[in-house]
Amino acid sequence: MKVNGSAAVLDQLKLEGYHWLAKAVEFFDVTDWNNNLVLENKFIPYRKRSYRGNLLFAHNQEKEAGFFS
Repeated sequence: MKVNGSAAVLDQLKLEGYHWLAKAVEFFDVTDWNNNLVLENKFIPYRKRSYRGNLLFAHNQEKEAGFFS
């Protein structure tokens, strides 16, 4: 496990090609502090950023294939 800033990085993916679209979905459980219990981030994975979430949906537009985790 690597520490990236203040968040621990548990897993990383390297996707072949540049035609991927992805969505990370994060769930919150503390309703006293968060009015929005679900946060979705849509992004292009080849840009070097890190995203956090509980679910990951990825779609390769070139090969019409994808996965979720």
